[in-house]
Parts: sequence; structure tokens; C-alpha cells
Amino acid sequence: MAKETQEISSFNGDNVSQQTSNKKISLQKLQEIFFLYLEKFKQLQKKQKIFILCGFGAFIVILLLVLVFVFSGKKQKVSHKVEIQQEKQTTEEDIEITAEFLHSLPKVETSLSKIDDKNINALIQKANVLYDSGNKIEALNIFDKVATFSQALANYNLGVLQIKQKDYSNALKSFEKSLNSGENVSLSALNAAISARYMGDEKLYLHYLKLATNKLPEENQKPFYSYLYALVNFYNQNYFAALSSITNPITDSYIPMSAEIAAKTFLVFDDNKNAILALENQYDEKKDYKNLSLLYARIGEYDKAKSYLTRYLQNNQKDFEATMALQILYLKTYDFYQASNFLDQLSNDKAVMQKVNDIYPIKVVLQKRLFDVELAQRDFATNSLKGNHYIADRILFYFAPFKVFNVAETLDILRESGIFSNYNVTASEGKLVESKTIAQINKDIAQSLVAIYKNNLRQALKILKKAANSNPNHAILHYDLGLVYAQMDDLENAYKHFVKAYYLDSNNVESGLYAILASRFLDKDTQRMQKDITQDFDHIGANDPIKRKFLLSFFSYLNQSIADDMDWIEQARDKLPIYYALKGAFGIQTKNFSDTYQAFEKLDMLYHDDLIIKTIKNLAQGIDANFKQNALKLYNMIAKDPLNLERVYNGPALARQLYAYIGFITGSLKIQEDHLKEKLTASLQSPNGILQALALINLYQHKFDQAYAIYDTLINNLGESDTRTKFLSAVALIGTGNYDNAALLLQLSKMDAETNFETKFVLGMLYQQAGNFKAAASHYAMIAGKKFASSFFDFEIDTQKILDSKK
Repeated sequence: MAKETQEISSFNGDNVSQQTSNKKISLQKLQEIFFLYLEKFKQLQKKQKIFILCGFGAFIVILLLVLVFVFSGKKQKVSHKVEIQQEKQTTEEDIEITAEFLHSLPKVETSLSKIDDKNINALIQKANVLYDSGNKIEALNIFDKVATFSQALANYNLGVLQIKQKDYSNALKSFEKSLNSGENVSLSALNAAISARYMGDEKLYLHYLKLATNKLPEENQKPFYSYLYALVNFYNQNYFAALSSITNPITDSYIPMSAEIAAKTFLVFDDNKNAILALENQYDEKKDYKNLSLLYARIGEYDKAKSYLTRYLQNNQKDFEATMALQILYLKTYDFYQASNFLDQLSNDKAVMQKVNDIYPIKVVLQKRLFDVELAQRDFATNSLKGNHYIADRILFYFAPFKVFNVAETLDILRESGIFSNYNVTASEGKLVESKTIAQINKDIAQSLVAIYKNNLRQALKILKKAANSNPNHAILHYDLGLVYAQMDDLENAYKHFVKAYYLDSNNVESGLYAILASRFLDKDTQRMQKDITQDFDHIGANDPIKRKFLLSFFSYLNQSIADDMDWIEQARDKLPIYYALKGAFGIQTKNFSDTYQAFEKLDMLYHDDLIIKTIKNLAQGIDANFKQNALKLYNMIAKDPLNLERVYNGPALARQLYAYIGFITGSLKIQEDHLKEKLTASLQSPNGILQALALINLYQHKFDQAYAIYDTLINNLGESDTRTKFLSAVALIGTGNYDNAALLLQLSKMDAETNFETKFVLGMLYQQAGNFKAAASHYAMIAGKKFASSFFDFEIDTQKILDSKK
């Protein structure tokens, strides 16, 4: 496999494994692992499967052969004690295992650290020092002198230095001369094979590899035999034999030096944890921080991966491939400041930018949790009530009352329109001024409420927008507009109108509180507004203590400084739905789910057929139960309970979103899809809401083409130009792989909602995917320092793109 594919493969694993032990691996442990592989190998022998060696990276510091030349006289009985010292050299190409041959091979650089002849040993050490310090010519000259004492030894070490200099042709000649001595043939043949491989001579490579294999038994009395045996068998793709040799060495001396070949062999068996253990066994001064980082990244331990790679880069600042790997790790962990900074640095050099993008091309994908039912069930059980404030905050918008100038007149209009119960309206706090203008505004609001109670939010929005355009300074119109936008999930516009309503009439504290609530979904600073509201409380609610207590409880909820049991609800003459909704939200925030259940039981008495109420009630009641039990309850609720699905079809967006998600986690999407199609055919009302629900259900079923077709109709034919619809349309396009059109829609979505972190995040990744690092860095910088984790998008390394480029 090309080096690029290897290095990026470390980033393809998204699930975080258990933390790998830092304890150095022992011989006994290796032996235990070996026997665990025995049964695996018996099965592997029956298959002709291609194993791709991953995790070491394109810039991997790979296998360096450290073996011993043992020189013995032909007639004299002289023994020479030898030791091997391993040296490392970065390769240009890594290893691809195929069924037929190795397409590339790591460099093997072996030098002798000690021999009995002190003069030769001193010369070799001096040559090594000179080479490492940059005096390469002088080092080569010394090896010429070494030839005077031992031609085989000199040729061997000369070949090693020539490999370092990428002079593979002359290295091969040196190893051939060493072979002619007839000593340590297997060792020299393996080095010759490597030289031939880098020369691109596959036939010659296979010849020398075969020679190394055939001559291997001649080394069986050498202390390094088990190590050499492992190397030769590894390159012959006899991985189990290599692992056997590593885990059963004839001496303990070579266990630390076997770390890299052990790690590679474990990776052939896709055993990342033991590959990491093998590398962790290296001495600290020899530890391969770069590859350890990539392996930790591969198993999802990103913090440890970042730590190792940062340590590596301290001494290798010019390793731009490692820099790119670290940028990707920061992107994976949502550290957008660092991701932007590293990407911006790399973009300053076009050649470097092109090179690292070829090695680490990313591909935007949809989050796996969106389509994994078991993950979704766990997420829903923990996040819907236990995990965050999303559901609780949306509930407050869902049950918020609309405001009118004249309650009695409004109720008369509602009754005349056939609406007789469940009124959720309150009077404006402002002084009522009798005028034709106020009377007309009140009628407009009443007509919008008729549309709302008939679950036609879009019609209500048209009425209120027209009235607000004619009367731009009436706070109550902006409050009601903000509430409609919030229920339609357009929180940017909701925030804008709530803020305007509050500053047009500071007595309307609720507008300010709902603006702060909307800001929790946006990147808005509301400190000034909170300070103003605190001052306003001094003269609010003097004539209505229940109203004052409600507003204070609401304010406490927003600041998460809860010191209120909300007993005041029982004292209220008019028990508004928002009171119980706030108590339920309090319960979610404080993890007091019995309060949440009680509050929604009260709401269930008011709205006995509401999907949202029954869902939260079921979840709060079974919060500690196995979610499978809750899933069954939710399935029965969807399939059997008499629910008012009109709110799903054309009402608040939360009802549609929850309806589709429950279908996903309970396995009832197909039933819901058929039902929505029937409703779409029979309904005489606007089809927008039904189509929105149907598009969501198609997304969950991976029917991305159908989902996009629906969103395209909504946007271009039915006037649904809101940010959310454009965003979900882009999600569908990314599901189909149509990145260009997705980017266009996301750009439009970003223009409508500048604070949408999700949009900036995916746009940044799309730019990085396209190789536009500057634009990508700019988008990451926009969300740097924000608490954000994507619900929709992720990325992976585009291995197919790497393979295609290599072809």
C-alpha cells in the first residue's frame, strides 16, 4: 500500500476503545498473546485474504534491521562476541501486503556497534558519529579504511550508509560483495532485497528475498536468529510464523528491538491494542512517538495521540505530514483554534499544501449515530432528558403563551372560528390604549391565533409579518412573531424579534427571557440584557405576585441558579401551560424527573392527545429503565394511541422532529412514511409540514435522493426558504455525495444564520476536502472557542482518493 494510505488509516476508527496500558510488554505477555492467535491463524490459512498493514503512516520510521556479523576463521577456533544496535531511517514508501508480492519495502539500516577487534569497532563508531553529524563523505572514507581489516564487514556497513543516502544501486553492489564472503548470507541477502525493491526491480527483489529465506537455517545458532527469522517470514507474508518467533525468542536481548516488527505483525491481525503495547515497550529514547500517536488516533484515543504527536514535532518541526496529522486530530476533537492555526500555516506553501492534502485527504460524512439505531437509542435515553438543555428549552417555546391586547375580544374571534378550548393566550403588560390601530392589531393577532390553533404556523406567520410591517413599533407583535419563529425552529429570527419586543416595552420581561432562551442555541452575548432585566424586576409584578414568581423562576432557570420548588403554581388562579412546562424543564435541569413526570401529567390533562407531552411523560417515568422498554412504549404510542398528528403535519417543528426520531429509534419509519403519503394525498391544506416530516423520515432511512427531492420542492416551489430547510437539504446532498451543491446551500444557510456553528463547521471541512486550506481555516476560526460538537457531520480519511491517485 502506498504510504499515504497507511498513515491515514490511523484516523478511520471513531469509537473510543478502553485505555491501552502503558506497562511495558513482557516476554510472557507476548507468549500469551501468541497462543491467542493460534486459532485465528488456523482460519486465516484457509483464506487468501489481502491484509493491508495500517497505522504506521506515510512518514513512518520503520523497520531497521539490527543483526550481528559473527566472523569465524576457516581453520582457527576463534569466537567473536557481537551485539546489534538498531538505527532508524524514515522511508519514502511503506509496505503493502498483497497476495502476490510486496509492492514496497522499508529500508533496513544495520551497522555493527561492537566487534572483538577494537580498532575496527572504533572506526565504525567514528563513521557513525560522522554520518549522523552530517559528514557523510568522511564517514564513507572511513569505511574504505575498514575494508583493510574485513572486506565483508566494510561492504555491509557501506551498503547501510548508501541506503541512507538513497544510493540503492551502489548499496546493492555493496551487499552483493558482502554476500560473496559467504558469511551471514541471509542478513546480507535481505538488505540486498530491500535495495532492489527501492530500485524498482521486483524480480531481483524476489530473488534476494528467496535467497534470504533459503539461507536462514544457517543462522540458527546465532543469538539473533529468532529476530532474523521473524523479519524474513514477515516479508514472506508468513505473519503467524513471524509472530511466533517474536513471542518465543531464543534470547531476551532482542525483545525491545523487535518492537516495530511485532507492532506491524499485530496490525496485520488488526490488533491495534497489542501493536501499541509493542511500541510502548521501546526504550524511551527510542520510542516512536509519531507512530504511537497514529495508532492511538486509530483506536480513538485522540488526547493521547495529540500528546505523542506534539512531543514528536518538538524535534521535527519540518515534518509537515506530522503537522497535518495533528491538525486532523485537533479537528476531530473540536479544537477549532488549533485546527485553524495549523491549517493556515500549511497553506502558506502551495507545494507543501498539495503534498499533505494528497497524504491526508478528508471526506465529509454524516455522523454514524444518525443511522445507528442502538447508538441513537442510547443517545436519546441519555441526552433527551439527562444530557443537555435542548429538549427542555424547546419545550418552553412549545408551551409559551401568545399575547393579545384584548383577551375577551380575541376569545370571541376564536370561538367564532370554531375553537372552543385550550386557549393559551395572555394579555399584554402594556397599557391598553383604545384606538382603531390597536383594535386592528388585536384582530390581526386573533386571526393569526386561529391559524395557529388550526396548526397552520405558516399562515400565522404571514399574518403577523404583515401586521408588524404596518406597525413596526408594537412590542406585542414582535413577541408573537418571535414565538412563531421559535416554534418553526428559526431561532435567529426568533431572537431578533424577542429582543426588539423587549426593548420596545421593558415591562414585557417575558420577551427578554425568551430572547435569552433563544441565545442558548446561538452565539449571542446577552449579559447586557440580563442586567437590564434584573433592574426591571424592581417594578415588575407588583399587582400580580404569581406573575412575578413565574418570571423570577424563569430567570433562575436560564441562569441555572435554581432555588425554587415552584410551589407557587398551586396558588395560581389560572394555571397556564407554561407554568407546568417550566416545572418540567426545572426537573430535567436538576435531574428531578419525578417533578418532570408530574408536570407533564398535568399538561396531559390539558392536551390529552399531544405527542410531545406523552413522549416526555413516558421518558420521565422510565428514565432508569432499560431503554428497550421505553422504546416499546413509544412504539405503542405512535402506532396505537390516539394522537393529534395535525401538530406534526403543520404545527411546531419540534413535533415533526420528535415524530421522525421516535420512528427511527422504534423501527416504525416505514409505517410513518406510508401514513404521511396517504395524508399528503388526502389533505386539502398546505403540504409543507407533511413534506418536512416525510423528508426527515427519508433521511433516517438513508433515502437521501428522495429527501433532497422533497427539500428542493419545498425551497424552490413552496417558498420554504428558512435556514433549517436549506441546512437539511444540504445534509441530504452530502448523503448522496453531491458536495458542490451541498456547499452552495450551506453558504446560503450561513448567510441567513451567521451563528449556525454546524454550518460553519461543515463548510470548513468541505473547503479542506477541496484543498482550499485558507477558506477552511477561516471557517474554523469563526467557531474557535465555542462549545460545539456536531450532531450531523463528521469526516474520515478518503482512502479511495489516495488509492486512485496512486494508480
